[in-house]
Formats: sequence, C-alpha cells, structure tokens
Amino acid sequence: MQNVYVDHIVHYVENPKEAKLFMEYQNFHVVEGGHHPQWGTYNTLCYFGLTYIEFIGVYDMEIAKKAAEVPYSLAYMFAENDYADGHVTIALRTTEIDAMRERFEAAGYDTYGPEHYTRKRPDGSVLKWQLLFVGKPDQDVRFPFFIQWEEPDDVRLKQLKDTGSFSNENGEITKVYYAVTNPYETVIAWQQLIGGQVIDNRLKLANIILEFKEREENEIQPIGVEIESLQPPKQFTMNFGFYRTT
Repeated sequence: MQNVYVDHIVHYVENPKEAKLFMEYQNFHVVEGGHHPQWGTYNTLCYFGLTYIEFIGVYDMEIAKKAAEVPYSLAYMFAENDYADGHVTIALRTTEIDAMRERFEAAGYDTYGPEHYTRKRPDGSVLKWQLLFVGKPDQDVRFPFFIQWEEPDDVRLKQLKDTGSFSNENGEITKVYYAVTNPYETVIAWQQLIGGQVIDNRLKLANIILEFKEREENEIQPIGVEIESLQPPKQFTMNFGFYRTT
C-alpha cells in the first residue's frame, strides 16, 4: 500500500481574510489563496511545508448550495454543518487516486470522482488537481477526501519557496485530533483502508499522526491541530478551531 500524506486541514470560516489576519497576529505566515468559481468559495492558506491549513469561506451562496448536491463533497459538508465555522475535514494526498477509488468501492463506500479542478493563483498561474470524495450514509465520522496534484511534490515545494508562500518559521504540523464515538474501532477501520501504523488510539501516517479521542457533546470533527514551531508553547481557538503549538 502506498504512503498517504495529510495534505491539508479544511477550516471553514465566514471570512478567510479575517482568519488570515488573526493567524498573522499569532505569528504565522498566511497567504492569499484564490477563488473556486465551481464551488462559490475562496480561501487563504497557512503552509507548513507542503502541508497546510486552508481557511475557506463562501462568496456566492447560490453556487455553494448547488455544489452541495454532490454527496460527501466539501460543499456538501459545509451545508451539512449549516455553514458553521470550524474544522470540517482533512485531505489526504496520494499519487494513485484511481486505485483509491477502487479500494473504497470494494470496501462498500460510495465514491464521487476523481474529478479535475483548477484554481488561478494571485500571480496568474493555474493550479491543477484531482479530488475524490468517499463516504457511507451510516458513517459515524466523515472520512477524509483525497487529492492528487498534477505537479510533483518537489516542484510544488520549490514554487512555494520561490513565491514566498512558505515560511520555515511556521514550523510543522505534527498531529490532527479527531472526536469519534469509538476511537480504537475508527483507527483500525481507517488503517485497513489507507495504511499507516496503529499506536493505541493513534494512526501514524507518512507525515502526521491522527489521534482519536472519545467524542463529547456538540464536538465537530476534526477538532484540533498540533504544530511544532519555534514559538513558545501556547494554545488558542479561532472560529471554533483549536490549535496548539509545542
């Protein structure tokens, strides 16, 4: 089974530009992303190498609600949450997205995609990728979606550095916390589908650990992000998303 990486964490916010300012106040480097005309959304991005946090919001609700008709898609999740602020899901990076679709279909999951997408960067260049959404009607926790970038990782990382999108001072995302009903059962189920190493209630992927805790009332999953940085240890909440630096 190929290595699967956590590509990015999706944090829905009413105003991504305000989220950018808040994170900058917390001494993180955040850049403008762009608009997704097919979803009616736009974003700002906080990079930690190739892994990043996406602060995404809606600029055209009519388009967003139309896009939400695709089950298990990001637009679907936003609508399912009544467009409430907070962490929504994570994206897993793969280079074999078609094989992922076949694996999940064989396991009884509904799949949508892979579909090709593009976004124009602020400098006018075009970013290209594919997305695959998976899920089940009776699922207890939303499964991450999959992304496959057109450009190789080393090329994208060089572009991030060349454009000033990535700052080493941001540090590295080391852990994402999930709130679920049955932590250990969830770890085992996910490991069987995407690989990784199970350590108690944690799933160690190629670049980040997913740690599952028992859900408390009204918690939205994923519920937190841990960052290893040069900053003094601290924790803060922004738009119902929890962050901790170590």
